[in-house]
Amino acid sequence: MDAENREGYDTRSKVENNVTEAIARFDDVTAGYRAERGTVARVETDSLALTDGTLLYQTNASRNFTSAAGGSSDWELADDVGNARRVRLSVSGENLSDGRSGSFHVRLAGAGGTDWRVYLYNDSSDDIAVAVKNGTDSPEVACTTDGPRATVDLTRGTLNGSACPKLVWATDLTGPTESSSGTARRPPAPTS
Repeated sequence: MDAENREGYDTRSKVENNVTEAIARFDDVTAGYRAERGTVARVETDSLALTDGTLLYQTNASRNFTSAAGGSSDWELADDVGNARRVRLSVSGENLSDGRSGSFHVRLAGAGGTDWRVYLYNDSSDDIAVAVKNGTDSPEVACTTDGPRATVDLTRGTLNGSACPKLVWATDLTGPTESSSGTARRPPAPTS
């Protein structure tokens, strides 16, 4: 199923067929185990319920992270992101701003004015810094890395694969998930 979640399918029917076939193969593989152990269990694909998802990704690494419709740097990526399964950002320090002010950030907006934000920028030591704003709290540096590039996994709470405990997906976000949205602001171009 993880492979199907990662794949970008053209149609819903293709993903449904692949998931259903994978579950049927799993049922066949476990049949021997059930016979050995005398277990009465079976995976029934006819009672399978699938939930639609959206795969967001940028295929052109040289393009700025802006809206394709008009090039705005402050735009909504997705609506209803409360059940996001995998959100990763790969950034280069040379393209980030110095300091949190005006930095690239991702924002999840909740009901009642609460929001959760992650800011990515170069700190005073020229490390890539990740700061988090939970609910109504002020932004706080969660973790840093000294490499020229960083991968931030927002849903797993990691920076370059290492745990970043303060980076917990949508902590203190109130209200129904339907009111959540994702927004990204591209950093200004680096200056010499």
